[in-house]
Amino acid sequence: MKKIILLLIVLLLFICGCTPTEKNNEIIIALLDTGISSTAIKGENILGGWNYVTDNSDTEDRINHGTAVTSVIVGCESAEVTGISPTAHIVPLVVTDKVEGKATAISPETLAKVIRDSVDKYGASVINVSLGTKKDVPELREAIEYVQKKGALVIAAAGNSGDDELYYPAAYDGVLTVGSHDKDMEISSFTQQNDTVDILAPGEDIWLASRNGKTYGARGTSYATGFVTAKAVSLWEENPKLSAKDIKKIILEDALDVDDWKILNT
Repeated sequence: MKKIILLLIVLLLFICGCTPTEKNNEIIIALLDTGISSTAIKGENILGGWNYVTDNSDTEDRINHGTAVTSVIVGCESAEVTGISPTAHIVPLVVTDKVEGKATAISPETLAKVIRDSVDKYGASVINVSLGTKKDVPELREAIEYVQKKGALVIAAAGNSGDDELYYPAAYDGVLTVGSHDKDMEISSFTQQNDTVDILAPGEDIWLASRNGKTYGARGTSYATGFVTAKAVSLWEENPKLSAKDIKKIILEDALDVDDWKILNT
């Protein structure tokens, strides 16, 4: 089976309508990643999801990546990480898992199904995709178009190759594509540098939470994507009547302009 090229593996880190679906007045985020640790992240932030690698409801994180991204969004008390949107509800949809000691990923075609399920089954308004594939397959492109028509905002990592190569779904039209900057607001050397990158957010010199709830240091556009997702959720919580296009526009217009790049205004 063809396997999706996930940034975190390849680079070794690395219903809906026009308004958001809500649960207790909170926006639902679909996190397409390695799962979320219930040790590190409060249960009140985690909704029931699905593991598309092992085809069951076990969404515990065995790799760290998904938990680290989640800690950017909602925080982790034990790791002393403060989340930007601490009351957000997140559905963990596992697309990469450790099976018999090996990282195993789904195919691009299955990723397309997960993206559709994010909206149709889980009512997500924001889809955080901190991964990517180099293959532009029709199913994936069509899935992105489908959820956008349903009113969802897709936020995806640009990639960590440090060149102009395209990753998908980040390179698709309408996706809010995120690169990384350092503590000096300079673009990270590992970030993709092509015209699909909409905005830069903190992706290095940051602290995250590991699956054990410990302070964890890592870098990558994956974590930068978490910052943008958290910002989008905060804006949508303030005004649920905004559309996905409105949210994207506000984030980009509010951004700082530094060296021809837009920097997320946190």
